[in-house]
Amino acid sequence: MRRAQIRRALTVCAVVPLTAWAADEDQSLTQSQTQTQYQNPIENQNPNSPIGQLPLSEYGSQNQRPSNRTYLFVTGGLGQTDNVGLTPSGESQTLASVGGAVDAARQGAVFNGFLQGQLDYLYYVQHAYSGQFLGRLDGEGSWALVPDRIKWVLQDDFGNAQVDALTAPNRNNIQNVNVLSTGPDVLLRPSQTMFLTLGARYQSSLWQTSPYNSNRVLVSAAIGEELSLASNVSLNANATSIRFQDPTVLNPNYDRRKFYLHYDVRGVRTSLALDLGVAMVNETGKWQSALLAQLALTRDLSPFQSVFLSAGQQYTDASDSFAGMTGGAAGYTILAPAAGSGGKYLNQFVTGGWNYKRGRSSFGLSGHWDRNTYTIEATPQQLADFINTGAATPLNVERWSVQGRAERLLTPRISGDIHVAYTHEDYWTVGYLDHTVLAGVALAYTVNSKLQYRLRYEHNLRTVEAVPESGTRVAPGYTENIIFLNVYYQLTE
Repeated sequence: MRRAQIRRALTVCAVVPLTAWAADEDQSLTQSQTQTQYQNPIENQNPNSPIGQLPLSEYGSQNQRPSNRTYLFVTGGLGQTDNVGLTPSGESQTLASVGGAVDAARQGAVFNGFLQGQLDYLYYVQHAYSGQFLGRLDGEGSWALVPDRIKWVLQDDFGNAQVDALTAPNRNNIQNVNVLSTGPDVLLRPSQTMFLTLGARYQSSLWQTSPYNSNRVLVSAAIGEELSLASNVSLNANATSIRFQDPTVLNPNYDRRKFYLHYDVRGVRTSLALDLGVAMVNETGKWQSALLAQLALTRDLSPFQSVFLSAGQQYTDASDSFAGMTGGAAGYTILAPAAGSGGKYLNQFVTGGWNYKRGRSSFGLSGHWDRNTYTIEATPQQLADFINTGAATPLNVERWSVQGRAERLLTPRISGDIHVAYTHEDYWTVGYLDHTVLAGVALAYTVNSKLQYRLRYEHNLRTVEAVPESGTRVAPGYTENIIFLNVYYQLTE
């Protein structure tokens, strides 16, 4: 997966504070010092996307939300951009939005699940483009068919992705993506501490524009031992069969295997998970193997601050990566980077971050590096076709980014935040290199437990450092300034 950087939807304006606001009103936890639950950014996030901020991200907030909750919001907004087409010259446009946000969760003996996200319809008042839906909605539910033994799982992830990595991420370069998976999980206990798990999933991936529609079937098994109440170790194996709706030479049907050892330990202040094994794919007609290694570490340094680190390498693809995406410290709503192909690539990554919250202030920092190398190498002619026509082609990329955010409760009703993100991308197979800087400030005014206004300004700067020599359609750099006023009304108590 690759970068994209739609900027638009301050319509999906920052609600990192929004569910915190709802939780505060619900639990009187305005200055809570409870522990944070972190959602670590992963390898394919697109942190430079100024599409607004994920309303339901826990990033940068230490408010403890109830395990059974229903927060529903309706949203509306009006704004102005000075560069609607993301071109060097720029054209101003008035923007209007209407939508909704949800943060719901249930935990029970029969059903466990969550639904989180925000979707807005963005309207271009002077009709520079037709309207579009922007945002992200993720949900998962499990139903106990046989308590503590058999459950049925349903997961769905809907959002946006950039179509073409080399052209400006304006309205015409954004597509909708939906990844749905479902299937059973079985848990057996041969002894008091030993466990055996079996699972199966059917997955459907639908891409609005890119030719990556596919169906896949996954089966998995694990046998392990609970070493203590807080730790376990297991041997794991899974097999996946991927079949595309329109397979091609660069997008062929293939199978994938994983065999690995998993270790997990959870302490009072530290959590550690480790996978180590081998991953195999037969995308090129013969089986290829690579080291599978993943580390995830979180540590509470104090009641007010925590750090996390994740690193590793694995085989993945555009659809699997899209389904697992999360955001970074700046809190922008997630937009998937453009995928040159729906095929398999080796992803190597390192992600780290720090969060601090005490009293009326909170801070967040995150950094990320990843390198994606496709198992099928494009020929010079195929790369030339992509450069000149945009034909789907595997595009190796190296990317790194840093993000930061600072929030402050200025008065009991007014809060402010400053956020910044920088991304560097190098598509070395086609000679394309760019940098993006996003910086913004926001003020939120909470009228009461139901109503909040938020005013937000963003500056977006994209610099293209290197372009393909034969490129005829590569977009140059641009700058954009955008201001948006949003209103949020909470429907639930």
